[in-house]
Amino acid sequence: MKATQDATEILLNKIQNKRVEIDTFLATKEPRNRRLTNIAIICGAIASVLTAGPALGGNTFTALISDAFGLTSPAWQLLCLAATIFSVTATIAINMSKSSDIRSKIDSARGCEVKLEGLQTLLELK
Repeated sequence: MKATQDATEILLNKIQNKRVEIDTFLATKEPRNRRLTNIAIICGAIASVLTAGPALGGNTFTALISDAFGLTSPAWQLLCLAATIFSVTATIAINMSKSSDIRSKIDSARGCEVKLEGLQTLLELK
C-alpha cells in the first residue's frame, strides 16, 4: 500500500509541475497573440480610414486637408503613404501570429491542461 501511495504522490507531483509549465506558457503566449491580433485589427482599420477620405472626398477633401495642415505636398500622397505603413504593419502582425501558429498551440495547451486536471482529480479521489 505504501508503494502505491508513493507512486501516486510522484505522479501527482509530475502532473502539478506540468500544469505549472502549461500555465507559464499560456501566461506568455496568450497576451502576445492578443497583442498581434489587436495590432492587425487597429492598423487595418486606420489604413482603411486614411484611404477613404481621398477616395470619397476627392480633390475637395485633399485640398481641405492640405490647407488645414499647411502641407506643401498633396494631402492624398501623405494619406496614402500613412495608409501603406499601417497596412504593412497589420499584414506583418497577422503573419507573425500565423507563422508561429500561436492560436493552435494555445488551444492544445488548454486541452492538455484540462486533461491533466481531470487526471489529477482522479488520482486525488482514489
